[in-house]
Amino acid sequence: MRRTVLLTTLAMLASLMLVLVACGVAGTSPTPPKPTSPVAGSTPPTFPAPTPTPVATQTPSPTALPSWLTDMIQGLESQEVTNPPSSIVRYDYEGRVVYYQPPVCCDVFGTVYDADGNILGHPDGGITGQGDFRLPDFFDKAQNPRLLWEDPRGDAPDTIRVDAPIDELDLIILESFPVQYRLRVVSGLRNSCESFGGFDVTLDGTTVLVDLYNFRIGDTSIACAEIYGMVETNVDLGSDFDAGVTYTVQVGSRSLKFRDGATGPFETGKGDLDDGYKLVLAPIESLSLNTSGDEYNLAVTYGLPSGCHTFEGYSVDGEDAMLTVQIHNRVPTGDVMCTQVYGTGEVIVPLGSGFDNDVTYTLDINGQRLSFVGGIGPLTLQGER
Repeated sequence: MRRTVLLTTLAMLASLMLVLVACGVAGTSPTPPKPTSPVAGSTPPTFPAPTPTPVATQTPSPTALPSWLTDMIQGLESQEVTNPPSSIVRYDYEGRVVYYQPPVCCDVFGTVYDADGNILGHPDGGITGQGDFRLPDFFDKAQNPRLLWEDPRGDAPDTIRVDAPIDELDLIILESFPVQYRLRVVSGLRNSCESFGGFDVTLDGTTVLVDLYNFRIGDTSIACAEIYGMVETNVDLGSDFDAGVTYTVQVGSRSLKFRDGATGPFETGKGDLDDGYKLVLAPIESLSLNTSGDEYNLAVTYGLPSGCHTFEGYSVDGEDAMLTVQIHNRVPTGDVMCTQVYGTGEVIVPLGSGFDNDVTYTLDINGQRLSFVGGIGPLTLQGER
């Protein structure tokens, strides 16, 4: 009887095992259902549950941009919003397409990439505002800018517009017809919470008003690194000036004058000096006189004897055949510790075109003398100390 029961039990166990094998249960795990594709407007499946990436409406189609640039844009969109918002601009530069990512706050480099995503250099930004100096001519040579993408999320910190302090101001006369005028302006960033904003140019009679401004983070609770940065900007003034008329250019507290047709005198830089500073004559390292048609320009290399010397400008004055040119540096008047590093700088001083043929003219430049014979022919130069 016991044997019959045992056999019956074994038979039942065998039958159960056959059923399990037939159903595919023994030795396997359940196969999870595959998530279905979400219908437009529906909630995405919860397995897996990645965090949705904000998508900018201006993001170009992936087929319109290199894959590396699309990946970079997607990475920027997944990060916090910068101030100012991140953007990508396409340029034509030296015969090829490049992509420029402007700098953002604070002290971040602007970056230029080639078509393959290699970094060519940083033309601006950083602590000095001038990049890494590998592409010093980028903004002069880059053409056909086209905004490809800008972060539209708009929740960056609020900013306010403030006047930029002006550190250097030069007038550049381009060799063109008609004559084109350009300003070279070095402006300051008071701390890491300021970024360069731009400039506005207004012609009011014979006064050219140039307003350079920065953007500053408005939230005063944000800590700002007290590092003074500098930005160099070229401001094109154009050529729409009346011949023989003297114009005054006002940039912040600094000003200069020029006469259209380059018939001088000129003066620059000697604006309102801050308390605690004075003007001194800069040492002269080298001089050269150049002509373009009947226009004369004096190229001067000047010295900066210490870290406390800053180029302040030049002036041209005189009459008859004698002209006096003064190149000025600005130095503090108080007891200030200065780095004892001798530096140099270059400036082009336009002399004008009002010189008679076959007349000998003498220039006195901070005590050094240079003579030349007027006329559009070859010059006779005589340097004197």
